[in-house]
Amino acid sequence: MFGSVSTPDLSSITDEDKNHVYDPSEDTFLLLDTLEHDSQLIISKKPTLILEIGCGSGIVSVFSAKVLDAHSPAFIMCTDINKHAANVAQRVSQTNGQSLEIVVTDLVKHEL
Repeated sequence: MFGSVSTPDLSSITDEDKNHVYDPSEDTFLLLDTLEHDSQLIISKKPTLILEIGCGSGIVSVFSAKVLDAHSPAFIMCTDINKHAANVAQRVSQTNGQSLEIVVTDLVKHEL
């Protein structure tokens, strides 16, 4: 590991946001712990693209950006069907000084 990566600042998430967006919970923080534990391996792979589907608050994408920061810059895209979640993810990324490409989309729905 290259050192400890701080948990993203979630202070921009309001109580109203929590009514519309999945509030990071134990499963989220377990994933962050795993990403941090495997950070050296992830960095060694030099990823050029990180894609998170169903980003919610954006905490996982922001944390991934922080892990890779300066070691292996990657294009980080996250998607959500929920417009409110996309707005929250954008605020969380800005609060943490990270750049994410956030797309509102339904990846399952097909128009015929």
